[in-house]
Formats: sequence, structure tokens, C-alpha cells
Amino acid sequence: EILCEGAEDVSALVSRMRRETRTGTKLRARVDLRDEDSGSAASTPVWALLAGQEWLDGLRGMLCVDLPPDGTAHGLLGLRQSLGGCSALRELDLSNNLLDADGWRGGGPGDGDTVGLAQCLTSLRSLTSLDISDNPVQAAGADAVAAALPYLQRLRHLDLAGTALGFVGLASLGPALQYLTGLTSLNLGNNGLGLDEGGEGLRPLVRAAPALSSLTRLVISRNRLQGPAVAVLGEALARWGSSLRHLNLSRNPVRDDG
Repeated sequence: EILCEGAEDVSALVSRMRRETRTGTKLRARVDLRDEDSGSAASTPVWALLAGQEWLDGLRGMLCVDLPPDGTAHGLLGLRQSLGGCSALRELDLSNNLLDADGWRGGGPGDGDTVGLAQCLTSLRSLTSLDISDNPVQAAGADAVAAALPYLQRLRHLDLAGTALGFVGLASLGPALQYLTGLTSLNLGNNGLGLDEGGEGLRPLVRAAPALSSLTRLVISRNRLQGPAVAVLGEALARWGSSLRHLNLSRNPVRDDG
């Protein structure tokens, strides 16, 4: 695993990947830019390297990116432009990066006609694991993420925990989940999915359940699920039957009537 915390480390990663690409070695790279000053001249080489179309070319392993909270726009621009060279990437971890709906959709304030990060994901056809947890995707960004999922049919692990989807966002994602027939692990924790009064917020998951026949792990903790919502969830569980081996419902105010 290679940890990149500055321009020199990123340059070393580029050289290493060019060398390892010829042998087909799988690399694990973590690019940590949280301490970079996005407005300083010293940070320019990092953003320039991130923006290079070929810096990630041939990466076959896992990429984890930590963007600085005050420079997300700069890092996001470079990341968007770089992901096009990651067609062989297997795992992508973008968790906890303050990537909001505008970042996923593109064309936000000051962003012009730039494509969103979600659209960039469509080129990652080899991806088996995607973690975008703890980013404020919200319902407004869920449509963009949903549009990308049908292109990621090799996904086995999808982590959407803490993305503020709400039941409206899940309604957007539900039809797209049906394309992920090989998915084995889905994390929807901490998304306020039980806040609709009728308990129907989980209905999109029920509709997707037949297609998600490979699912063995479901995390739906901290969603304020109560009786009606749990009853709807029960319909999905009935469709999965014994194939689902791990279910996390912790920290939901489930009462006896649920």
C-alpha cells in the first residue's frame, strides 16, 4: 500500500504505477490531501498531478482519496479528470469528503458545465467496491449516483451510510439497485429512511430485493425505523430468505409492534 500525502508522494506513486502496470500488480493507493493548502503555490503540483489524465492509468487495486475540507473543489476537479484512466480499478473509497449534491451532479456554483463525479464513475466498469459514505449526497445528488450504478454491474460492496439520502433519495436509487445483481453487501445506515409517516420509505428496497438475490449483508442501522417501516422491511427480508446472513438493525426505535 502506498500513502500519498503531498506532491512528492504522488509523483512517486505515478512512477510506481507505470512500472507495476507492466507486471499487472494490484496496488493499494491512499491519496491524503487533507493538510494541503488549496490556495498556496506549494499545493499546485498536487492538483496538477491529480488533473493529469494518465496519473492513475493502470491502477488495478484500491484507491482511497482524502480531500481537504477547504479545497474540495480543487481536489474534486482533479479527481474527476483522473478517474477516466482508472478503468481497471477494483475498489474506490471516497468516504468522508464533504462531497455534496453539486459535486456528484456537476454544474454547481462556480463549476460551470463540469460533469459530476457520479458521471465519472461510469467509466469504472471493473469496480467491485464503492464507498461514498459520510458525504452529504442528499436526495438532490441521489439521482446522479443512481444514473451511474447501472454501469457498475460488477459491484459486490456498496456503502451509502451517512449520505443523508432520506426516503426520497432511496426512491431514486431503488430502480438502479436492481442492476447490481452480484451485490453481496449494502450499507444504508444513518440515512433517515424511517422518517416518512406511512413507513413506505423502504418500499424501493422491497422492489429491488428479487434482483439482489446475492445479498448476504445489509446494514440499515440508525434510520429511525419504527413499526410500519419495519413491517415493510420484513417484506424484503422474506424475499431474501436464508441467503441474507448479516442484518444490522441497531439503534432504531423498534417497539413490540414492529
